[in-house]
Amino acid sequence: MLDADDEGKNQKQRYIDEFGPIIQSKIFTLGDINTKWDINELKIYFANVDKTNLQKYIYPTEIKYNKKHFNKSIQEVYIKNEYLILKSLTKNNFEKLLDFIKDKN
Repeated sequence: MLDADDEGKNQKQRYIDEFGPIIQSKIFTLGDINTKWDINELKIYFANVDKTNLQKYIYPTEIKYNKKHFNKSIQEVYIKNEYLILKSLTKNNFEKLLDFIKDKN
């Protein structure tokens, strides 16, 4: 599974070129799952309120969305084994991602 940014798409093609058709049914970008995800920002998978809450959990004084802080917050929450309640939109997006991966195995 690769990001849907230009680099992810380039790497997908590189793998296919290098390993041939055998890999083609095993390598995907997030845009292959959902065309709305065919962009290069992780934040699209999260509901706006989840982005804000996740970032504020680690950076409580941060008011505006900050990509670096958001990404760091995801890492910190994971490392600390913390649980946050997420909106249905966010959960559904990640369920689609995981279902897609399961379906391809």
